Amino acid sequence: MPADTAPIVTLTGRPELLPVVAGWLWEEFLRWDGYTLEQTRDILAGLSVPFRCLVLLEDGAPAATASLAAEDLDERPQLSPWLAGVYVVPEARGRGLARALVSAVEEAARSAGIGRSGSIPAARPGSMPVWDGTRPRRSNGRASRR
Repeated sequence: MPADTAPIVTLTGRPELLPVVAGWLWEEFLRWDGYTLEQTRDILAGLSVPFRCLVLLEDGAPAATASLAAEDLDERPQLSPWLAGVYVVPEARGRGLARALVSAVEEAARSAGIGRSGSIPAARPGSMPVWDGTRPRRSNGRASRR
């Protein structure tokens, strides 16, 4: 299914997807910062309009996610809203799903009238590198989520 025709749903509209999406985001990002899986679920469950978690479906199953978050950097709260938690399952990578989700997050921000000059940090085309499968490392040896 082409990425531009794949259905994108909100996690609040499809709460049964919460365990899967929380598992992805915890495994790939949040566990490295000391969060538990339960805390990750609580964070996602607590997102409310206009902030939301979007899930792209392929053949009815979750294949990718991205969120519009109030902030993602504690030290820079003025950078709000923020594109966060972009994840695509390995078998679906390279088909434009992340790009489709980023566009949907941008549209959610525009529709809600939030963001600076109609854009959100890291969501402008070409401003965000696509992960090549290698995990960058911090100086302490832990994986970086940024």
